[in-house]
Amino acid sequence: MIQHFTLCCLFWCGAGAALLAQQACPTCHIQLPANLPADTLWLAQAPTGRAGQVYSGDISFRLPRTTTPVAALDSTVTPGISIQKITITGLTNLPPGLNWFAPQLMFPLPDSTDGCIRICGMPLQAGTYLVNVVLTAQVFIFTQTATFTFPITIEPAQSVTQGFTVVNASGCGQVTASFVNNVPSGGLSGFAYLWNFGNGNYSIEENPVAQTYSVPGQYPVHYQAVIDTTGHRLARVRILQLSCSDLFNGPDLQIFVYAPDSTELFRSGVVQNAVLPVEFVLNVPIGTGNHRLRVIDVDAGPLGGADDECGIITFNRTLSGELTAGPLRALLDIIHPVDTVRSSDTIRVYAQPTAPQIMGMPDGPLCSGETLTLAVDYPDNLQWYKDSIPVLPGDAATLDVQHTGVYHVDYTSPEGCRVSSMPVAVQFVAPPDLPVFTSDGNRLYLFDPGILPAAFQLQWYRDGEPIAGATGTSLCITSSGFYTLELRNTASGCASRFGLPASYNPDAPPCLSTGTEENQMRLLSAEVSPNPADGDVQVKVATAIGASDIYWVLYDGQGRRWAQGLWPVQANQHMTQILHMQHLPAGLYMLRLQAKHQQAALKIIKR
Repeated sequence: MIQHFTLCCLFWCGAGAALLAQQACPTCHIQLPANLPADTLWLAQAPTGRAGQVYSGDISFRLPRTTTPVAALDSTVTPGISIQKITITGLTNLPPGLNWFAPQLMFPLPDSTDGCIRICGMPLQAGTYLVNVVLTAQVFIFTQTATFTFPITIEPAQSVTQGFTVVNASGCGQVTASFVNNVPSGGLSGFAYLWNFGNGNYSIEENPVAQTYSVPGQYPVHYQAVIDTTGHRLARVRILQLSCSDLFNGPDLQIFVYAPDSTELFRSGVVQNAVLPVEFVLNVPIGTGNHRLRVIDVDAGPLGGADDECGIITFNRTLSGELTAGPLRALLDIIHPVDTVRSSDTIRVYAQPTAPQIMGMPDGPLCSGETLTLAVDYPDNLQWYKDSIPVLPGDAATLDVQHTGVYHVDYTSPEGCRVSSMPVAVQFVAPPDLPVFTSDGNRLYLFDPGILPAAFQLQWYRDGEPIAGATGTSLCITSSGFYTLELRNTASGCASRFGLPASYNPDAPPCLSTGTEENQMRLLSAEVSPNPADGDVQVKVATAIGASDIYWVLYDGQGRRWAQGLWPVQANQHMTQILHMQHLPAGLYMLRLQAKHQQAALKIIKR
């Protein structure tokens, strides 16, 4: 499922950003659900991984053919527009230790919409990571970027030994590890445990509480389980010597084992005509207290007679080996099987790096068109973001900024510990409107004084050199040259310039005006449509003067003249003219109109 989607303008996106894909991952395989719509934006879920274990997963996707699926996620996008091409320009915020590879990065639409990404490696740290997928989409002649995220969950590192399992065996800054006993008692007695957690804490509990490790370092954990569930057992008895004997053959031996309360625990079969030593296998449990071993010679033969008592040996579970009672000598083998399980592991706590510091911020706002270079105090393992959207490639120690936004940078240590800088707000202030001027004889004057901001400075230039004292809205020239008028907003410090070549006419009347002509100037009623425009535009003009031609000039944003001409009109007439801009490059243009003492200046945006 797609978790987040934003769309914003992108003036340029380097195709080389796609080289960020890591070739270490093998290729992937596309697997899409059946009956998936042709025009949709669909992304498969990423498999869950575990820190410290190999990760490999394919993420298949289908890209949209139009902006309709995008508009369903972002209300600022206009639906129903065909997309010509989509390019995957990068993946950021992958879990540390993982790489990615995509066999196809550019998708010409509508023929190619399906693809996949292979993510592989060994994640270093646990967490849920919102991976950013950055796409560039070409719609008509415009290029836009779309960034959406999908989650990858990396579970805590787990280390398994014979005796126990550590859940969350490593981390950054502080680690809280829990322990699973792999030798559980199941409620039976005879189990004993000892834990040494390496942080100064010990436990004899079967299931100890979680341990917190707050200082970076390595902490050895030692575990011991003693399993004593079978107790003491009399495994065998070997009769070595006795005084019992039959008249012609060896004794017919039988042994008994009695508990301290005289309960019979064991009775053997009869060994006929025994030849010493004679061994009996018992496997009888022996509890506390004194037990008795009784040996008899069974005389139930043809001659009859009572059984002969060969002797009784008293013993307990700690007293075994060769024992005697009068002439009776026997070897008692009492065993006490105890299993001991010992295991060790290590908890690793990595130092949390200090947050990167962004340097190079100006004291005040910047002017549009300027470049601000931000720097950070880490040399590598970086990722820059603008308004929480990754900047591609954005992995250098410096970042050139030309657009307003909130910027921050992430640093990832070699151990996979990630930390973010404090965000910084960068503001670019638009310059004042172009100070378009026109000429009347040898007099140059500002076309529209209404564009002047509340606090401003004007300065006239000739051939790039400032003219001393020329700081008003008009200038009387005395020589030919290229004249420029600079308008500076003194509140923001930003300036704009407009320039035109002007020829000095020595035969023209002297320009000693105090502004009378300027005050007599009236604005032509004029408008252009469409604006912005993809090609040619219509210019509609309404005049209230006698018959006169309208002189028009088209300038670009740098004051360069692209076209000019005359449009004949009749008095009190509305007229429409076609201004051919199909062949012009995209940008901001200024159309200046003048007829006698009427004028107009119209901005046109060519897309």
